[in-house]
Amino acid sequence: MIVLWGPVGDGPLSSVYECLRQTEIATTLIEQSKVGEYRFRSNACGEKFNGRVTWQKAAIQLSDATAIYLRQYDFTKFPNFRRLGPSSQKWQAAAKFEDGMLLWSELSDAVVINRPSAMCSNNSKPYQLKLIRTAGFHVPATLVTTDPDEVMAFVNVCGQVIYKSVSSRRSIIARLSNEDLARIDSVASCPTQFQQYIPGRDFRVHVLGERTFVHEIKSDAVDYRYSPDSLKIPAVLPPEVDNLCVALTQTLGLVFSGIDLRLTPDGEWYCFEVNPSPGYTYFEQGSGEITRALAGFLAVDERSMRI
Repeated sequence: MIVLWGPVGDGPLSSVYECLRQTEIATTLIEQSKVGEYRFRSNACGEKFNGRVTWQKAAIQLSDATAIYLRQYDFTKFPNFRRLGPSSQKWQAAAKFEDGMLLWSELSDAVVINRPSAMCSNNSKPYQLKLIRTAGFHVPATLVTTDPDEVMAFVNVCGQVIYKSVSSRRSIIARLSNEDLARIDSVASCPTQFQQYIPGRDFRVHVLGERTFVHEIKSDAVDYRYSPDSLKIPAVLPPEVDNLCVALTQTLGLVFSGIDLRLTPDGEWYCFEVNPSPGYTYFEQGSGEITRALAGFLAVDERSMRI
């Protein structure tokens, strides 16, 4: 049995679910937006951690799972929880269920994409950059500060600078403009990450196991994710860079990753970050290539059990 966890409206989750539904492989979708309807009960037998998920008149034994795909969101942002607080019984039950699912995803013998602990490096962009540099990629000069004077000194050294969030929260990457510098004192109230602007060509690499799926991004925007004119073109990396992406993913303890690269005019490969839960459907553009590979990867152990 394959278990998928996340909201139905999520593109990657829905795509993988629909792909698996076309097979005879048992697949259970735990619909996170209805998290209040689920209950988690765990038990331990020796070193084995098992559990049981129940909802309405249905139930599954977690020990039957051969693979798990996580695309969970912050449940407190769902409409039916937004107005509730920690004192609500419904909120508490949902939080308890989510804690149980995360624990099981961490300890399960099943294939997990990806284990919660492996995804933690993305919670601190500076920490992850250190791991990326150790793996062998170039990384941009980076400053995280609340000191306006440090920002000005950084700009004087680096010239063109961009800024973005420090945490895993998605933010729009922007160039540091004269208008931004005029209000730079406001940085004192919010730790901000500043980086040297690196010119070049953008690539997104999705790594699944030892396979890579590469797209070059054609865009004039600083942050191509928010540009409707961005083009995603299938591409091929030099073998040494391809291997480095696979090795970096494995070093971070990930099975599936989305890696942002930039090739400079001087031929140097910079890595900006590794997404441990990539929204890869943005790059597929309807081809379904990554979806089929991901569904197949999840199904490998299930198929072997049937032979």
